[in-house]
Amino acid sequence: MASPTNKGSMVGSTAASSQTLKTNSDNMGWEFATLIYPLDLSRVKCKLCGKEMFGGINRMKQHIAQIRGQVTPCTVANADQQKRCREASEAS
Repeated sequence: MASPTNKGSMVGSTAASSQTLKTNSDNMGWEFATLIYPLDLSRVKCKLCGKEMFGGINRMKQHIAQIRGQVTPCTVANADQQKRCREASEAS
């Protein structure tokens, strides 16, 4: 019975931790991403299409900007979101 309790507490801590980690970063990519696991910054999920990926926030910006090569393009991102992520990705 300890297992269900642990799972419930992990879900709560995951949401709280990912919020904390996102708000501590000023990277604009977090506008479009959430952490899948709070202790693994390389695993992110797109808020727009739900795609989960490795590679962190920089790959997420490439995903939103539809920069082909390392990620599949986000089919839900609008032109403004693509432009902002492309500019941020090129600047970093």
